[in-house]
Order: sequence, then C-alpha cells, then structure tokens
Amino acid sequence: MTRLPQIIISKKQIENFLDNLFRHVFTSNQLIYIFEKKRDHWNLGYSYSFNKFLNFLLDKSFLKAINLNSCTLYSWRIHNLDDIIYEIALSLKPRSYISHYSAMFLQNLTEQIPKTIYVTYERQNALSSKKNFLTQENINVAFQKNERSSNNTYILDKFKIQLISSPRNDKLGIGFYTLTSGIQIPITNIERTLIDATVRPSLSGGIPEIVKAYKEALPKIQIVKLKAYLSSMNYIYPYEQAVGFYLDYVGLPEKRLKRIQSICKNEFDFYLDRKMVNPLYSEKWRIYYPSYLK
Repeated sequence: MTRLPQIIISKKQIENFLDNLFRHVFTSNQLIYIFEKKRDHWNLGYSYSFNKFLNFLLDKSFLKAINLNSCTLYSWRIHNLDDIIYEIALSLKPRSYISHYSAMFLQNLTEQIPKTIYVTYERQNALSSKKNFLTQENINVAFQKNERSSNNTYILDKFKIQLISSPRNDKLGIGFYTLTSGIQIPITNIERTLIDATVRPSLSGGIPEIVKAYKEALPKIQIVKLKAYLSSMNYIYPYEQAVGFYLDYVGLPEKRLKRIQSICKNEFDFYLDRKMVNPLYSEKWRIYYPSYLK
C-alpha cells in the first residue's frame, strides 16, 4: 500500500491550528514563521519546503491569496472581502492602526460610510519640533497650499486603502475595536480621532463632517485626556486652537473649555482648513474658519 504524504496526514492538524489562531489574514512572513515553528510538530521534515507548504494550503485547503499592487497577503476560510477588509488594511504595515474617517465611522462619530479605509502607521523616528522657527508668514504660506497627499494607496475590488505615515508617538490614544467576527483591531480612541481629524481634514470627510464628529463626541469626550494628547504630540502648528474652536462651536461648557484654553498660547493666527475663500475670523481662538460655520 502506498503511504500517504505527510502533509496529507497532517492536514487536519494544520487546519485546526490555523482555525484557532483567531485571525483571518496573514503576511508571507507570518506564514513562514508558523511553518518553521510547527514543521516538526507536523512531522513535515526539513526536505519539505515552505513553498510546497504554501501551495498545498492554496490548492488543497482554505488559504486564498490576496493580491494588492506588489504585495500579496493570504486569507484563511474567508469568502467575502467585506468581512476582513480592516484586517487586510492593518496587515500592510507594522505598528499600524485604523484612523481618521474610518475611525470616525467605527467610533460612531459619523453616519457616513467612508469609501476609503484609512490606516496610520508610525515611523521609527519621533517628530522633531520646529516651533522655534514658526512664523506667521510660514503659517500663512503653508495653509494657502493644498494638504499633502499620500500615494501609498491600495485598490482591492471595491475598496481603497490609504496608508498614512506618522511620526513615532508610541501609539498614544490607541485602543481596540471588536469587529463582528470577534477579532479586535487597533484604532484611535475618540480623543485621538478628533485630533487626527482636526490635523488632516481631507482624510476625515472635511470640516462639516468633523463638526458633526465633535457634536457626537461631546457627551463622552474626556477633556483631560484630549489636553494631555495635544501636549504630548508636540505639533509644530497650534492645532490646540483649532480643537478649542471646534469644542466651543459645538457647545462645550466654558468651564471645561478653559482646560484647552490653558494650553493655547495664541501667539499666531491659525486656520481651520487650507485654501479657504473669504473665511471668517475668531478673535477668541485666533483662527480663520469657513464662512458657512456662522
């Protein structure tokens, strides 16, 4: 009688192991790590290569390849991309988390369903402050230009994934969101989401959507935490003035508003958005804002 190949004998063991990992998306390196770690347990032997292992799972089991530009990921026991799109997006970069408009949606800060999945990943280097070199002229010139755009995007079926590079801040304000599958994914919490939206309006639905997000967040926002994040993130531009304006606009009580005012130096005029036409001006926050926010 012909002896079955060991991979066939171990097939059920391998599938049970992958089933119990409580994840649906893998990179090549993650699969290589699993293979090297478990090959002895599955009696595969050193003559059995990873490529054979991978092709077996693709041809004879429940692994499927996901091709994204020059990157290939792998899904396990999944037939619908909608179920794993956030896992796919987070697998594209290490130290990444759901942010901006996508975080606003998952945190119930918007009723809109973003067509793009926004994922921020932290670079190794921290932000180097250039506040000492900030001038009113520099601010004016910068905010008459378009916001910088990212070409780091991936298209997958009906989904667009945009990766956003961020200076290292040790995942300040990052929590977890539980998907319907039970998988937990890293995501900016409410306070960090509002700050990120304020800094990058174009990645967050624009000013009207950000105003709605602040309104939705008002009953649950922790001002002490928001203030601490603003201080820790050490932005070059005075985004605390913009955050204060939004909170004031949506009706945060004056007593709580003073916590944000306490970190506003108000040394410069600032802008709520870029390239605004005929904006209005708030003397209280020293900030220009769109005329439709009367």
